[in-house]
Amino acid sequence: MVVASVPSRLLDGLDKQSSRIVFGCLFLHNTDNPYDLLDEAWKRGVNTFDCAAIYGGGQCEVILGNWIAERGHQDSAIIITKGGCGGQDSLWAPKLDEASVRKDLNESLKRLRLSVIDVYMLHRDDPSVTAGSIVKMMNTIMSEGSFRSWAVSNWSPQRIQQAIEFADENNLSPPNCSSIQLSLAQPSHEVWPGTEYMRGYSCANFYKTHKIPVLAWECLAKGFLVKDPSIHDKELIRSRTESHKELSPENGDEWREYKLRSAYVTPENIARCRRTRQLADQLGVSPAVVALAWILSQQYSTFALVGTTKRSHLLQALEAASVKLTPSQCSWLSSGIAEEGSTEESDESHEME
Repeated sequence: MVVASVPSRLLDGLDKQSSRIVFGCLFLHNTDNPYDLLDEAWKRGVNTFDCAAIYGGGQCEVILGNWIAERGHQDSAIIITKGGCGGQDSLWAPKLDEASVRKDLNESLKRLRLSVIDVYMLHRDDPSVTAGSIVKMMNTIMSEGSFRSWAVSNWSPQRIQQAIEFADENNLSPPNCSSIQLSLAQPSHEVWPGTEYMRGYSCANFYKTHKIPVLAWECLAKGFLVKDPSIHDKELIRSRTESHKELSPENGDEWREYKLRSAYVTPENIARCRRTRQLADQLGVSPAVVALAWILSQQYSTFALVGTTKRSHLLQALEAASVKLTPSQCSWLSSGIAEEGSTEESDESHEME
């Protein structure tokens, strides 16, 4: 296994480069030795960590904050955390009124044991609130010194465009990045309530044209891309006869499995899974490495959020930094057609709802 140095890029509003492989902290509270895993990531060149107020009911921020304090990384680590979003009981409903955002922010600062956060991200969007009012609110709070830059998660390109235009017209800071679902396995619908995903060429072109970095979450499609495709063949048959499921207090795990299956198990994605394994065999790496390298090799600025509880999985993810895929390889993985200069499918071939 070759683990190369992790590439980095500068996010607007920060004074140090962010590693393009970002350690996702969603599972820190379920990790046996979280400090060991964080230390391993740091030793390998990962300096950027993504967390959220709702992860582990706040436990993940506590673990991350204690590790930062004990290791003395307050000035060298780049911390992204998210707020403005309810928990599973509300189906992660947005909370974008100023009082709620300030409450989440202040509680995150306490749990993280920080006086300032590098990137404060709104975890969900609420289209009933104007983009301009959100831009003004985030700039007002940012001017008080509690975060250096702000960003959005699960916003559509149209809403981001509105935020950028309002910020430009009023000499304010726009969001410096966008976090959405992005993987080689393209969902047929939103994976989780209130989330956004990369929707074909026009969406990818928006990020490329506006030079907005994408922080990709669920990069392996919750493990879909590393499973044997024959398993997915069976799941596809099952999904065709499966009835719709609603979340209830009793069926959380079953509902989550249903949501993932209905989003990712499509004939197109099973074909992508097979091509991923084929290229992985040719390159002598794992399918996970190819899937992550595909994200890092896009023609717009990307960062891959990698959340894991295992050192072996972390090292696999870091190996992707040593694999640079060509535009032709990226196109072939996505569409089965090796077209130079194109890394995305057309809108028509992507929309499968």
